[in-house]
Amino acid sequence: MVSYYKIPLNVGEDIRALEEYVERYKRGEITHAKFRGFRVPLGIYEQREKDVFMMRIRIPGGGITPSQLREIARIARDYGAGLHITTRQDIQLQNVQLDHLAPIYWRLYAIKLTCKGGGGNTVRNLTACPDAGVCKHEAFDVLPYCVALTEYLIQFQSSYNLPRKFKISFSGCSRDCALATVNDVGFIAKEKDGEIGFSVYAAGGMGAISRVALKLHDFVPANEVGYIAEAVKRLFDRYGDRRNKHRARLRFIVDRIGEHEFIKLYERELEAVKADGLIELDIRPITEFRKLEQRIAEETPKDRQYEQWINLSVIEQKQPGYYMVRIPVPLGDIEPNKAEYIADICEQLSGVSIRTTQTQDLLIRWIHYSELPFIYNRLREMDLADGRKNISFIVCCRGAGTCKLGLCRSQDLTRAIAEELDSSGIMLSKIPEVSIRINGCPNACGQSPIGSIGLHGLARRVGNRPVPFYAISVGGHVEEGKTKLSEPIGQIPAKNVPMLVRDFLAAYLERKEKCQSFEDFWGNDGKRLMRQLIERYRAVPSYDENPEYYRDYGSDVDFSLAGKGVGECGAGVLDMIESDIEEAKKAYETYLQVRDVELLHKAVVALTRSLLIIRGIDPKDEFESIEQFERHFVNSGWVSGRYCELLSASIKFRKYGDKMALVENQGLIPQLMGRIIALYQSLDANLRFQIEPEEKQEKGEIEGGMALMTLDLRGTPCPINYVRAKLALETMDIGDILEVLLDDGEPIRNVPASLENDGQEIVEIRNEGEHWSVKVRRRV
Repeated sequence: MVSYYKIPLNVGEDIRALEEYVERYKRGEITHAKFRGFRVPLGIYEQREKDVFMMRIRIPGGGITPSQLREIARIARDYGAGLHITTRQDIQLQNVQLDHLAPIYWRLYAIKLTCKGGGGNTVRNLTACPDAGVCKHEAFDVLPYCVALTEYLIQFQSSYNLPRKFKISFSGCSRDCALATVNDVGFIAKEKDGEIGFSVYAAGGMGAISRVALKLHDFVPANEVGYIAEAVKRLFDRYGDRRNKHRARLRFIVDRIGEHEFIKLYERELEAVKADGLIELDIRPITEFRKLEQRIAEETPKDRQYEQWINLSVIEQKQPGYYMVRIPVPLGDIEPNKAEYIADICEQLSGVSIRTTQTQDLLIRWIHYSELPFIYNRLREMDLADGRKNISFIVCCRGAGTCKLGLCRSQDLTRAIAEELDSSGIMLSKIPEVSIRINGCPNACGQSPIGSIGLHGLARRVGNRPVPFYAISVGGHVEEGKTKLSEPIGQIPAKNVPMLVRDFLAAYLERKEKCQSFEDFWGNDGKRLMRQLIERYRAVPSYDENPEYYRDYGSDVDFSLAGKGVGECGAGVLDMIESDIEEAKKAYETYLQVRDVELLHKAVVALTRSLLIIRGIDPKDEFESIEQFERHFVNSGWVSGRYCELLSASIKFRKYGDKMALVENQGLIPQLMGRIIALYQSLDANLRFQIEPEEKQEKGEIEGGMALMTLDLRGTPCPINYVRAKLALETMDIGDILEVLLDDGEPIRNVPASLENDGQEIVEIRNEGEHWSVKVRRRV
């Protein structure tokens, strides 16, 4: 079996260990958390359903042979799995059962593929331009360097135990199709005085906090690639923040020490790497499995007509007479039978090669002009020929449909946007300069920070109910020397996003002829227009008026954070806090303009409610918000007692209509807001404050006020139930057992698994008829 890269020699040992871990996990000999720690670096993630997994297959540079694609398709069909192409050119197997993990790993091993390093704090899949080697604009073919560096890095154990994930990319020219300028390490091909090499970038990346990479070198010879990647990896390993995973990526080192100091550390590491000895990468030509000298590379006829396959996405290669064809894969999801069908087509043409792309499509390369009709007719038979469908031009992650990190159902939103554009007659294929990129959470798997229009899912609270929202950002662009992140503009409920996108694109199309580019439009009328649209679409009706706003696309139940894993629950919790702080800020700023005392009360209530979620409290009304805030944050010293007068004044206003006291104390509101923001910003991954209390905590105070032995969480929704159980355990000694009473359904499915993910031990789960009893022993 031919493969583009050589997998590590010890993968067989990993698979045998996986077999053993699966059996021990099934027997209850190892915890869910320990099993997770083993499987995630092997590229195996649990989905929202317990013991159902995703396996991420490493595909360096997107290079995959037809025979490999066929076998992956057969694996998916044999085991009832789905197939998904990611924005890093991996292929994911979705909905894999526990007992199928090792057998699938063995079958991938047989075709010289692996999932190792597909997840966790590892060197992830190295990416490259999908048209590397055939692009008219490239300096040279970068895929051999992408493959060789992959083979070098994945052989070392140090590549699987980094502070966080580590991403590397190769682009063939300054157009930066492989996004080198937003990766941890990025190489862009150059030619200087007859010598090939790269410009080099580092510490870029996308996520809740994104960053454009900084330039390390204008030009280095191509044989320096191994030294540079190893030096940056060592810097990351040495200085990355392993304590706070939310600020552990390489780019946060730059934030912490500055660009100048970062470059000095890099130069020191590079010098040390070179002193250690020669790093020789196995740079070898990437065979396309076609002997070009056996075929005539003729010029395409000048009277060629594309009308017969007008819907096909055809791209000329730099080799005369040869073409690439983009096969659209809407949402990145492709049925196994279609993937196998594509592999069969490629093998029938004897020499055609395949790439996965960063836009979640498949690219067939080395198609002779005379073969285009054959390709079109065969693809049309399986509904794979139409490259103009709107849904195939939107990049999105898997979202909350399967991903434990997902807050919103991004794939369902993508369908809704595509349908809205279809019905409005707007074709994204006619405005290729505009990219739409969507994430179900702030983690940027869908690359929203570089989208012309970027969207990422949020949870917001409206009338004490969670509502799916999306943050809107506009103006992202990737090109060497010109890369910029999209600009955050505002947030609107998920239900209104398709109409906003429709109206914004319609306005762009009206003005397109007068603008030099989308960037020109955005810099002039576009920004003002988008703000107007956000103002138009930001309102959320009451639940009684329209409950659909409180349900995500693709869901017929009310929106909640149920089904998210423990570490993932934090993302939704933080969104709720931010929502309350923003509400308070807006209310106070509006008061300063209109002097309506009701707005002061609204600001106080939002501020006092904001942090209660991390204490596991979901207040039923305004009075409970203020009372519980005083109990858990003022009495415990986290917030100064000097704000008690403000809290009391707000209660008096609501109970008795007393405006004077609230107006007299309104100057404390921005100060209280500042303290709450400081507490919020100090939260670590376990939702603990990392700054000192303002006042000494009352003696004997148990943070959270939870019971120590039995916790009745019946009637408490997710994720409040999990947070309360977590806090209760923190008040107990190591080895103590807490009994938690939970409702059937989401609570019993999610809370025990989340606590086990925390490292706690689930001693017993017992069905008590109308509820469940869970006994948890504190282990950490």
